Amino acid sequence: MNALRLSPVIILFLICCKTSAQVDSIKGSSSLMLQFWGPELLGLSLNYNVNPSFSLNAGIGLNIDMHLGANYYLLDRTKSRSSLYVGGQLVYYRELEDFLGLDFGSLYDTSENTYNGDTQIGLYLPIGYEFLGRRGFTAQAEIGYNLVGKDWDQGNTLPLIGAIRIGYTFRRSNAHE
Repeated sequence: MNALRLSPVIILFLICCKTSAQVDSIKGSSSLMLQFWGPELLGLSLNYNVNPSFSLNAGIGLNIDMHLGANYYLLDRTKSRSSLYVGGQLVYYRELEDFLGLDFGSLYDTSENTYNGDTQIGLYLPIGYEFLGRRGFTAQAEIGYNLVGKDWDQGNTLPLIGAIRIGYTFRRSNAHE
């Protein structure tokens, strides 16, 4: 059963290893985006474009949920400002009680400054759409399967989740290439 769960990750890794000889302002650029819903519920996401077909990403949310992942872009981003993508993210989830710490109850002990809630590792496999504006505006919308051990009914541990990201892409200068 575990081999069956890992097979999409292995296939995604092999697809992502494809390199591109094209040089464009996308290669080496980075995006900083505010994320709504998704693995972190509400947080920041950083995307680094290795080449026009492949990017690495990381994110952190208000509940200290985190992800590391990669996206493979299905359309040529050197010819169009938008593309579909598939991705994979390894996610660290923390159990949440009354969002933003208003009443952590048994999960957070303020006298000892310790977190007593449950944590788990999950795998999020999204398919999404990205738009890169000419002046750096960036938007992503995605939906994906979320492989987690326990659904805590807190939005980001549901079997099917989505995310919306809005931010800015800092493009690398091509003057020396």
